[in-house]
Amino acid sequence: SMAAPYVSGIVALYLSYRRLYEGPQWKEEVLVLKKRLLETAVDLGSPGFDFSYGYGLINPESLFQLKESHEANEGQANNPTEV
Repeated sequence: SMAAPYVSGIVALYLSYRRLYEGPQWKEEVLVLKKRLLETAVDLGSPGFDFSYGYGLINPESLFQLKESHEANEGQANNPTEV
């Protein structure tokens, strides 16, 4: 399917982006990356997986925003603000 090269390109871009900001020793676990891709996909057709659309449409913008929101949450946990 034509989804394979599109997804491969987005994954390559995401991995390059992460290595640039995390350092050359950074590695993403395959299952974690798959989970992030599924969390950020736009569901099309029937809810969940279906044979027409699979898991939906990959959403690269949300994938990168998810990464940034995880970093923000980790930063808040490490640097709590006083109330």
